[in-house]
Amino acid sequence: MYYYIYMNMSMSMSNNDMSNNDMSNNDMSNNDMSNNDMSNNDMSNTIFDIVIPLGPNDKIVIHKQLEYTKKNIIGYRRIFIISYDDTLQFDGCTTISERIFPFSMETVSKLHGKNNRNGWFLQQLLKLYAGLVIPDILEQYLVVDTDTLFIKPTSFYENGKPLYSYGNEYHITYFTHMKSLHDELNKMDKNKSGICHHMVFETKYIKELFAMVEKYHDNTAAFYDIFLNCVTDNNGSGASEYEIYFNFLLSKHPDDVIVRYLPNKSVNNLINIDSLNKSINYVSCHWYSR
Repeated sequence: MYYYIYMNMSMSMSNNDMSNNDMSNNDMSNNDMSNNDMSNNDMSNTIFDIVIPLGPNDKIVIHKQLEYTKKNIIGYRRIFIISYDDTLQFDGCTTISERIFPFSMETVSKLHGKNNRNGWFLQQLLKLYAGLVIPDILEQYLVVDTDTLFIKPTSFYENGKPLYSYGNEYHITYFTHMKSLHDELNKMDKNKSGICHHMVFETKYIKELFAMVEKYHDNTAAFYDIFLNCVTDNNGSGASEYEIYFNFLLSKHPDDVIVRYLPNKSVNNLINIDSLNKSINYVSCHWYSR
C-alpha cells in the first residue's frame, strides 16, 4: 500500500534529521516520563506518547500548554512536538520537523491553491501520519491541539481501552468529505462529534483506515493525496481528521473504545484559567478568538 512506501521513506529521512534534536532532548524527556508514570501508574495501565502539532499562530501559547500537559495528562511516556520551525526546542520534549513527512504546505497549496486554510489541512495530516513517521513513537499516541490545555488531571485509558471524548459541532462538509473517502464512512451518532481538540490514535487502526481508503480509490494514490483531493471546500471547513477517525472507530471497532464526555470551555485568553469551575477538564483558546 502507498502509506507503507511513504512510511519507509519518511523513517529513513527522519532518522537523519532527528539525530541532533533527539540527543539534546532524550534525557529530559525520559526524566519527564519517569516522573509522570511513577506518580500516576495506578491510574492508567496503558502507556502512550503525546503529539502536539505546532504552527506559527500558536507559538505564544505553547509554553503554557506544555506546563499544563505535563502536570495534568496522566500516564504518558514522551512528548513529541511537530513544529513548523525545527530549531525550536522545549524542555522535556522532542521536536519533530514537519519536513520529515511525505507531504508539506506546498503539497496542500498545489492542490488547493494558496489560502489561509492550507496550514489547517496540513496539521490534520500531520496528526494522522504521526504514528507512521515519528521514530520510536508508541503504538498509541494522544494528539493535543496546541491551543488546548488540560486544567485538571485527566486519564485517557480505562482497563486498557482508549477513552474518547466528544463534542457537539456539526459541519455537513466534513461528512461529505468522509463519504468521498469511502462510502462506509458515516456519522455514527447524530448527537456526538469527534471534534474536541484532542484524540487518542492507534497506529494499527490508522493503517487499517488508510488501506481501506486507498483500496476504495483503486490504490492509485497515497491516503494524503486522496484526503486533499476529496476536499470540496478548501477555503473553509472542508474536512476533519477527528471526525474521520472517531466515526471510523465507532463503525469498525466499537468494542475497543470507550466514549465519555469531558467538561470543557472555550476561552479568549489564558489568564486565571485555574480559577475556572473545578468540573472543567480542559479549555481551548483558539488563535482567532485571542
